[in-house]
Amino acid sequence: MIKFKPIALMLALGAFYCQGAFASQVTLYGKIDEGLLVGKTRHGDATFDVKSGFTASSRWGIKGVEDLGNGLKVGFILEQGYNVDDGAATSSTLAFNRETALYVDGGFGRLTFGRLGTLGFAQSTGILRGAIFGVTHGASGWASGTTSLHFSRVDNAVAYKTPSFGGVTLHAMYSNGTNTDDSKNKWSKNNHYYGLGALYSSKTLSGSVIFETIDYKSLTGNTKHPLYHVTMGGWWQVGIFRPMAIYQYQWGENRYKQHAAQIGSQIKLGGGTAKLGFKYVTRKIDGTASKIEGEKKGNLWNVGAGYEYPLSKRTKVYGFAGYTDGGKGWGKGKNLTTTNLNGYQIAVGMVHDF
Repeated sequence: MIKFKPIALMLALGAFYCQGAFASQVTLYGKIDEGLLVGKTRHGDATFDVKSGFTASSRWGIKGVEDLGNGLKVGFILEQGYNVDDGAATSSTLAFNRETALYVDGGFGRLTFGRLGTLGFAQSTGILRGAIFGVTHGASGWASGTTSLHFSRVDNAVAYKTPSFGGVTLHAMYSNGTNTDDSKNKWSKNNHYYGLGALYSSKTLSGSVIFETIDYKSLTGNTKHPLYHVTMGGWWQVGIFRPMAIYQYQWGENRYKQHAAQIGSQIKLGGGTAKLGFKYVTRKIDGTASKIEGEKKGNLWNVGAGYEYPLSKRTKVYGFAGYTDGGKGWGKGKNLTTTNLNGYQIAVGMVHDF
């Protein structure tokens, strides 16, 4: 556990920045997203929130890179999330909870170590493509709570990216788990993450295919079995239109089998960008896994629409509306209490980059 008092942290970062500026290119950066969010669940009361990070998680960070010569570079990323509402960090136990990365870049590709976003999530090592609202925007985003469409961040990780071959890069990632490998926490008892993927990128087309798994060795009983993800998606720029699509299949013994798909498009309109997306998720419980409100099956669909307008290169305003309808399993019981599974959300706000 790492804790810093605010003044000590500011002094430490200031000293680090001044010292590092002579040896490498160091940048302080961040993002502030604050808005108003109205939501209502099926058969529930309407809610009104001042919401931080609805479309883009609020964060600040420092990053730097040093050129070692002969095409070799070393760099780092330290990034922390926070809530604009009250200034609190999004983690009380981590100094940089979003990403801590040290990497070496050269003709061989890039090798990265640290707390990293998985290949199917985000951060500097993520290669997810095709999700119209990314992993934000509540239920309309690719990440939607209980439906578990992604592995998020992993500790003690190492990632490798190859050089680009005609626009294609290959990616691999491994996490040694979240526990210390010592006499009490053996390697064989940690949860290990494995990921393999390929990404194609050009000015008008981008797509990825990703295989991921976590073995869940720290668990006991039937839940100790691995969970597997295969995700593929991409976008194609056609004039002012950008059609997007993404599909994922998840499976695991005594867990579940799940299909998830989203289609959408964004279009340049009135000086801004309009977005529209539709997502469908269906799950079937496998073996002795826990049922969803007593059901062996669950399904839901979601539709979302948004508009972003830039006030400058660094600042934009947004509006969003989304509706989710839970069917079998996710359409009754305690699942009625969350707008991620049943209900609507309406948001307006502003994002500023620095």
